[in-house]
Amino acid sequence: MIVRIADLASGPRRCEFDLEPADIRRAIGDRPDVMGISAGRADVNIEIIHKTVNMAGRVAIKADMACARCASEFEATIRLPVKGVAIEDRGNIGPFSDESEGFSYFGGDEINLAHYALDAVGLLFPAVVLCDPGCKGLCAGCGADLNRETCRCKKMR
Repeated sequence: MIVRIADLASGPRRCEFDLEPADIRRAIGDRPDVMGISAGRADVNIEIIHKTVNMAGRVAIKADMACARCASEFEATIRLPVKGVAIEDRGNIGPFSDESEGFSYFGGDEINLAHYALDAVGLLFPAVVLCDPGCKGLCAGCGADLNRETCRCKKMR
């Protein structure tokens, strides 16, 4: 979603837009626990104050996942915050010329909100996703799904 900087002069703006599943997949990398991504939706508020663009909102992603404990497949909605600060690029002169400082630069008269949303996805997508917070997982001995059946190990009885 491209926003023109000049359009922000009239005040804060709320932007809702879709994220392509292929772009989300690129942001999170090759994850065997993510079988498919069906949708991504961003809702971001953006404003400019003294040539500084502030962005805050959230991303919701619907994905087919494999539980990290029991390996069962389930559909999850992953919600992540989006935050960003971008200052006008003046040749990056001064002490703050690095994105590791918590902001980035913008040049020209537009800013791409999808870039910030996808950065948030790549950085904040959870490393472990469970089908249920109380998932008991699989037995290390017999492989039984402890959510559905009792362990069959002789040593565990």
